[in-house]
Amino acid sequence: MKKIGMLGLMLMFLVSLVACGGSKYDEVIDKVVAQDKKSMSSNYMSDIADELNRKTADVKVYDDGKYIELKFGKNNYESFFKRMSDGSYEEASYDDKEYVKEDAKLEYEEKNGKEVKHSNQ
Repeated sequence: MKKIGMLGLMLMFLVSLVACGGSKYDEVIDKVVAQDKKSMSSNYMSDIADELNRKTADVKVYDDGKYIELKFGKNNYESFFKRMSDGSYEEASYDDKEYVKEDAKLEYEEKNGKEVKHSNQ
């Protein structure tokens, strides 16, 4: 009986570790935030770029990572990125932005570094 209890306890521990694993989009979100920050710095907006990071951003991922939207509320700054065929991300065109706002499927969202759970997920 002790072995079954111990096995159950270990199983619950493993399940809790998997649940805390983060998002499958973590790496790409970090990459896009860093890319956006670098772009802002090179465009003589380093004072704003210094404040851009994942913990101050609202992030939305659409269509299984094809589109990423970043919003930084303090500066009222937003940007959209589109995944290219080689896996890199570039700023999205106006048409892409309109598609995202109207038709894209929201896959993942976080505010200030914390995942936002939706009832449909």
